[in-house]
Amino acid sequence: MKKLSLVFGLVLSATAATAQVKVEQPWTRATAPNAQNGAVFMALVNPAGGSADSLISAESKAAKVVELHNHIMDGNVMRMRKVDAIDIGAGATVKLEPMGFHVMLLGLNGQLKEGEAIDLTLVFAKAGRIAIKAPVMKAGATMPGGGMGHQSGGGHRHMHHAPPAKTN
Repeated sequence: MKKLSLVFGLVLSATAATAQVKVEQPWTRATAPNAQNGAVFMALVNPAGGSADSLISAESKAAKVVELHNHIMDGNVMRMRKVDAIDIGAGATVKLEPMGFHVMLLGLNGQLKEGEAIDLTLVFAKAGRIAIKAPVMKAGATMPGGGMGHQSGGGHRHMHHAPPAKTN
């Protein structure tokens, strides 16, 4: 009887694990040798049957500080703003991409070089810690694989930091 309950418990654990958030196509851009900041992009997929979750933080040895950010329009100026969490609804996909949500690397510990990869740990409210590798694409890339897509390159060079959003 103990073996049966142990096997049943393992099956339940495996089922619960398959319903957690999945990270797809993580990537970052190459930076200049003296660049201070970088950003990491990806898709966060919460499979059908899973429950809502939130990305609440991220960690990487590639930078001194790692924050969650979003771009917002402030009048006629696009600004980056730190956010406390990125919500992923049940059965939803949230894209972290240039000019949207992203993981911000502040105070880079070294140049991000095309062809290399950085280690990043994402911390979710329910799914816990998920370690990933984000390949470094060419400078100015706007999509995984280093392509330029339909957006023009440039990214964070012309953005202004807004103060963190106030939460009540």
